[in-house]
Amino acid sequence: MKKRTTPTRRQEFEWISRLRGWIGKTSKSRFPVGVGDDAAAWLPSPGHAAVMTVDAMVESVHFRRDWLTWREVGRRAVAVSVSDLAAMGARPRCLLASVVLEDGTSTGDFSALQRGLTAAARSYDATLIGGNLSSGRMALHITAMGECLPELLVRRSGARLGDTIWVTGSPGLAALGLVSYQREMKRRVPTVLARARRAFRQPIARVKEAMHIVRRLQPHAMIDVSDGLAGDIAHILAESGARRRRPMAVELDGGALATTRGLAPAARVLGKDAVAAALYGGEDYELCFTVAAGSISKRDQSTFAKRFGIALTCVGRVVSGSESVVVMSQNSRQSVDLEGGWTHFSGHSGRRSR
Repeated sequence: MKKRTTPTRRQEFEWISRLRGWIGKTSKSRFPVGVGDDAAAWLPSPGHAAVMTVDAMVESVHFRRDWLTWREVGRRAVAVSVSDLAAMGARPRCLLASVVLEDGTSTGDFSALQRGLTAAARSYDATLIGGNLSSGRMALHITAMGECLPELLVRRSGARLGDTIWVTGSPGLAALGLVSYQREMKRRVPTVLARARRAFRQPIARVKEAMHIVRRLQPHAMIDVSDGLAGDIAHILAESGARRRRPMAVELDGGALATTRGLAPAARVLGKDAVAAALYGGEDYELCFTVAAGSISKRDQSTFAKRFGIALTCVGRVVSGSESVVVMSQNSRQSVDLEGGWTHFSGHSGRRSR
């Protein structure tokens, strides 16, 4: 069994020094003040708006360490925050990491966590420019900062009646991966569940995909799928409806929701409903956006799939009214509770605040 030691004051300074080494050198023209002062400084590109977000990953709320490696915890924390920038159409530039570690954390575990943080930052072409280290219940708070030309910023409030609703990847798959962990399946899991578990452990912020969507497909509204597709579509409808002073609802295609890659097979193995997984799952960090009807062609979908290795799927449309429905077939329409939210599917208590 690995020996666990409580960090001393000397070790804490050593860890801070290690973190500083991992952060490395920053461009003085973009980051005039980096690690070593009370705060860091960043200069956005001329003419760009600074876009900022912060998110938390708390042990026993958002993850368990018997499910994720320390490196995966670090990578996941970065992806969760960066995903919010992608949803706005912003390119990530720098990160601040506030790390809370409990007594007994070893230097080896700390090193693995930091490698995850820095590797994730590099994968999104962002620079880790500072942070904080303290003791307590294990948690990571990542502040992500990015930039975007003001005219290209995408908000939740831009949806219009008649818009079609699109998603990247397979919303709901991560929730099924979480269910398989909660059941503590001891034997080797089938390939379909291994993919679902990977979706939960190693989410990818769709930064490059967002840049493509914003510049090529002209979305009216966009959000990342963190609370489940139903809850996140509800955010778009609420903000867009308030802006246009009229109630908005959605008509969702149950068949399209259930047939995104890998979702139905994983749901069958677990005895779950694939549509419910898509609607009330969570933590997929895929993108959901609306565009003018007919503006995305089959060729656009094919180009997207070839370029990014994931599908772009139309899952519904924005309609007038207050009742949202899921259409399963020509003769089957079912009302859907968009406010039902993430916890209704898995029973997990880690729904993110807004």
